Amino acid sequence: MAQFVEQLLQTSSQWDEWLDALDLAEPGISSTSKHGRGTLAIQAASKIDTRAACTEVAKSQWRDGAQVVVLEHTHLPQTIAEDTHRYYNPGSWTRYIEAADIESLTLEELQRETQFPFQLNCVRVEDKGTEILTSELREIDARPAG
Repeated sequence: MAQFVEQLLQTSSQWDEWLDALDLAEPGISSTSKHGRGTLAIQAASKIDTRAACTEVAKSQWRDGAQVVVLEHTHLPQTIAEDTHRYYNPGSWTRYIEAADIESLTLEELQRETQFPFQLNCVRVEDKGTEILTSELREIDARPAG
């Protein structure tokens, strides 16, 4: 990408000539949601089931001996328990918007952070001296919209 930008800057073409071409590559925005709440995501990314991919990564780590795996790629909280193994995705510490609001959302509205809700989670893992680690997804803070 850096090489492309460098070459672009070295051309004698006016920047305006490139805007139409660059706009063609602009990704769309979709929402991934749970219980009607979602986070912004690039549409191309939504073609990949990232939750399933992260679960497979966790299972791979379990096969290699891990008891607890924490990944935060999807921005959506998730917990999976299989036997003594646990997989957690605490979600994101960013605000989210309602899926129905995406089409009409403006940059001006995005600047007013307090109108969007958020949920802060963490994963607590504890070694109590037994063979199996204890772990849990904990909500630290949550604020509704407005």
